[in-house]
Amino acid sequence: MIKNILFKKAIVNQSEFLTELAMSSNAYYKYRSLTDVEARKVFTVPRKRITDEIVVTATLQGDIIGFFSLVNYNGPELYDFFLAPDFIGKGYGKIMFYEMKKMARNQGWKKLEWQSDPFARGFYLKMGAIEVPDKIEICPLNPKFQSPRFEYYLE
Repeated sequence: MIKNILFKKAIVNQSEFLTELAMSSNAYYKYRSLTDVEARKVFTVPRKRITDEIVVTATLQGDIIGFFSLVNYNGPELYDFFLAPDFIGKGYGKIMFYEMKKMARNQGWKKLEWQSDPFARGFYLKMGAIEVPDKIEICPLNPKFQSPRFEYYLE
């Protein structure tokens, strides 16, 4: 049974914790060819992102179980979407995705784009995202994999 998740704006002193959560969430799929030091460069959640952008934590019974961030550098983008490994595949990501959609709509955005982890492809397709085949990139975590690009219409 899924319990109530509380969503809160992240605070600056959570930067390192969110970085570790992103690292462990990605490690769940066991495909990364980078060292942890190299991967940390990809997954670091800088304090500046927390202060300047929309970074939201998902908390369950006082513990952060996931987070997402929305940015608008070159158009609205889902920048981070990570869930602690113990909560993957149990419906919590779906709840986070709905909250993320609501926050993006509240910004007045009509569409989101993002580059995805290759193993999250099925989740995003299930949530209604559209894969953009001509924008697929080589995965920075392991060149044997491709990182799909997605669009999601918020209307």
